[in-house]
Amino acid sequence: MEHGLNGQSARYMIESAGMAKIHGRLIMDVQANGRVRTVFLDRLGRTDESPFILKNVNAAEVLLRTWGLMQDQVASLRSEVTRNKIAAVDVSLDEEIAAMFRYKSPSNC
Repeated sequence: MEHGLNGQSARYMIESAGMAKIHGRLIMDVQANGRVRTVFLDRLGRTDESPFILKNVNAAEVLLRTWGLMQDQVASLRSEVTRNKIAAVDVSLDEEIAAMFRYKSPSNC
């Protein structure tokens, strides 16, 4: 049987391929007006991050769940950001979701 990266079989890599995952750190902080800023910093070293500004912690919680975070991760983030006004967690987001955090360059002007 052929082996790919990290000793995983080629068959396993194809079966689990679905959507590529981008590993990084999700950081949330509560602003003075109660809005929640959420930023994803990928481990690829990009410097073009664009934050999501959400109405409140409840809206942030709903969005985190749609991004595929586990319920315990969401609960932990909510608790920490409510208590400390800032929180961070290591996550793996689908490539499509991670791309939403990148600044869009203006089209050819």
